[in-house]
Amino acid sequence: MIRHALILAGGQGHRFGGDKLAHRIDGVAMLDRVVAAARSALLEPLVVGRLPTPADDWRGIPDAVAGQGPLAGLIAGLERVRAPALVLAGDLPRLTPDLLRWLIDEDDPSCEVIAAGTDAGPEPLCAIWRPGALPAAASALAAGERALHRLIDRLDHRLVPVPAEHLPALRNVNTRDDLP
Repeated sequence: MIRHALILAGGQGHRFGGDKLAHRIDGVAMLDRVVAAARSALLEPLVVGRLPTPADDWRGIPDAVAGQGPLAGLIAGLERVRAPALVLAGDLPRLTPDLLRWLIDEDDPSCEVIAAGTDAGPEPLCAIWRPGALPAAASALAAGERALHRLIDRLDHRLVPVPAEHLPALRNVNTRDDLP
């Protein structure tokens, strides 16, 4: 059973020109939108890569190694929860609880990763990751690798084609031009 959403929020926002996760869309910070989608899907949101301020209503987990990208965040999150978790990017302002519930319904405990799949390939930051992926993740980080999609290729995984109605929810924000 999937109980946790690990929301990776360690990026610096260089391409965006500032803290994109604090950027408000219709009055709600981008990170808060992802946290709300996770909660609405009945998941406990844990934000990896930043610690909460008194105004935040989520728990934070520091990166395993600062500045090493999503791989370090994945490791820190899975080490903390020691259970299968839905791993999400913090820059998915269109994320919906329906997409998260759909992916959870596709879970397969025999795989270390169940990733949403699009024409572009796996979406490693909209995927269920199991603690069994930790040794390979630690090895990749130690070797200087940071790309999660390469890690997925080395693990027992399944790509689940995303239905068309959920595709807009996977559009992340890298620059201001990507904002909804």
